[in-house]
Amino acid sequence: MATEIARYDASALVGLNVIVVNGAKEIIEVNGDHEQVSYVEVPNLEELSAAAALVRCMMPQKLLGSEIRALRKIAGMTARELSEAMGGQPAIETISRWENDHEFAGGYAESVLRLAICERVKECAPGVDYSADKVNRVKLIGNGKQTKVPPAIELRRMLVRHDHRTNNSWTAELQAA
Repeated sequence: MATEIARYDASALVGLNVIVVNGAKEIIEVNGDHEQVSYVEVPNLEELSAAAALVRCMMPQKLLGSEIRALRKIAGMTARELSEAMGGQPAIETISRWENDHEFAGGYAESVLRLAICERVKECAPGVDYSADKVNRVKLIGNGKQTKVPPAIELRRMLVRHDHRTNNSWTAELQAA
């Protein structure tokens, strides 16, 4: 039996503060020992993660260290690859310090990081209205250390036309800061 979940916190699955709206299902089955087993199914987790990454990169709140790490992992990048995508600066050790909140990325470095991540994942999330210009126009909120968790990213499944095809994709509406 499957039951749709109206709002499901997918943060642990994605690594970012994500709420899935009407897109997750609770599955209840009986196992070989005749015991009820339940689990949550979230379709197309890779696309969900990519969509969350794009949306987060277009939000004005500065990134937390844990978010930088999550974004890098969603993009499938090592610290070295992220450094190279950012033009060889910053050093790998600097990215590690950002991810562990020992140091904080400056505004320009964070903007370049966001753009590098988005360019890597954009094809995996056709339901998100993304452009490099949108990321470049984001005015970051806050100086130095970001300690407040940003608002949740709400994603839902919708039919989206992309490359002459219609698919059920993860999409979001950006909220004003």
